[in-house]
Amino acid sequence: MKVGGADEIVPVSLRVTTIFRREDGGWRVVHRHADPITAPRPIESVLQEQTREA
Repeated sequence: MKVGGADEIVPVSLRVTTIFRREDGGWRVVHRHADPITAPRPIESVLQEQTREA
């Protein structure tokens, strides 16, 4: 992936979900989604953010 207009390609780890559907005797990709993998966070920090936003 090229990041920030850089000339070089930088490897990026992604969490990917791909959903297939069987059609006409074969498999077809009907949906694909990718997210960057982030560092794990303690649940307390997530709950604090949600409380502040509410």
